[in-house]
Amino acid sequence: KPEEGQAAVKDEPKSNVVDELELERQTNGKLKELLKAAESERDSWMNKYYGSLADVQNLRKEIERDNQVVLKYAGEPFLKELIPFMQSLDQAFRFEPTSDPKSTAWIKGIHLSYKQLLAALSKQGVSMIEPKVGDKFDPSVMEAFETVEADKPDLVHSVWMKGFKLKDRLVQPAAVVVTVERRQPAPVKPEAPKKDEGEKIEVVETKEENK
Repeated sequence: KPEEGQAAVKDEPKSNVVDELELERQTNGKLKELLKAAESERDSWMNKYYGSLADVQNLRKEIERDNQVVLKYAGEPFLKELIPFMQSLDQAFRFEPTSDPKSTAWIKGIHLSYKQLLAALSKQGVSMIEPKVGDKFDPSVMEAFETVEADKPDLVHSVWMKGFKLKDRLVQPAAVVVTVERRQPAPVKPEAPKKDEGEKIEVVETKEENK
């Protein structure tokens, strides 16, 4: 039967087309999976890259900040060595003689040199902490050298030594005497009443000498 043979021949191409489509579908599925895995790996590496880049940038900024701090406070060791000398001069000025005319000239010279030194240090960012009597005690820039009782507490009673700052960093706090609240005197306990022992009569015996 020639018609049946022709139908069989016509069915063969349809079967091949279906197989090819299925193969293509499976291939596309595998390619999609591979592409998805590749994209995931790419994202992972990109995250690692950007994370490492951020770490490097943060480290660079930290190093720059550290270098700026080092440069900003480079004079601190020298200032610490100089402070005792300046405090000694400041203490000496309190007890300078005023009645000796021979000393007046060189004392004025020392004062002038001291002011010039302070001016030079000021250009480098050094400032002096100079509390005044009656100021509120500030523990951030002051150190309580001693305390004294007074009516109003937490006030500067007197200044022992001035302090120093380098820019915004405290190098040496000012040593001050601080007032503290007066302590109330201890209450006096009343004495217990003494027991009544009665009146004691003292008998004085007199001896008459026989003549």
